[in-house]
Amino acid sequence: MIQVIDYKEVDNIISAGFKKHNFVVYGQIGNIEGFTKKQYLQALYEQCKAAIDYETDRFNQGLPNHLVSKEEGETFIPDHPKPTTLRIDFDNLSGVVLDQYGDVYSTNVEFTIEGTNRVRIEGNRVIEDEVEESEEYQIVAKYSDLVETQSRTVNVIYPDNIESLEQSIAELTLETAQNSMEIFNALSAVNTNNEINQATMMMELLNMIATLQGGE
Repeated sequence: MIQVIDYKEVDNIISAGFKKHNFVVYGQIGNIEGFTKKQYLQALYEQCKAAIDYETDRFNQGLPNHLVSKEEGETFIPDHPKPTTLRIDFDNLSGVVLDQYGDVYSTNVEFTIEGTNRVRIEGNRVIEDEVEESEEYQIVAKYSDLVETQSRTVNVIYPDNIESLEQSIAELTLETAQNSMEIFNALSAVNTNNEINQATMMMELLNMIATLQGGE
């Protein structure tokens, strides 16, 4: 049984002690317009619940409590637990539902995908299919009316053989350069009598290189 002792409203500060067994835990909050005494006591109890549980454990183990009292007070019956908060691990697709006292209310959190049909959940894992264009989507965690979301993007998968592509480009560049030298040497050989000038040779060389590159 929980009793309330020393309930006070002073300078817009509401305070009260919650007695259980022989120990007392005190709490205080600021004035909230429209609140009744019952609502204040409930809010204070939610604030003190963790400390009350700690002192209860000490009492049950035969350890001394931090603050004891022989004073008797009015009986207080707290509200039944209700789900208020989701605590979600989106990386592992797991989560818990907490009640208004910060205790675990449930672990039955439902995960779904919204925003795309290219992503799905299998075995507590997010599976992304290949896409031609990047798409945004949301992982939705839900319990009753409580909802948390995380936005992600499924990206286009590019080839992982970048080194191979770079090597191919390097080889192609080298081959083009070698072909260019061969062409220049050939033009020089047929123009030993200066039948065409150097500028003309250069133009022909550039045209032939362009032709080679276009064929690639």
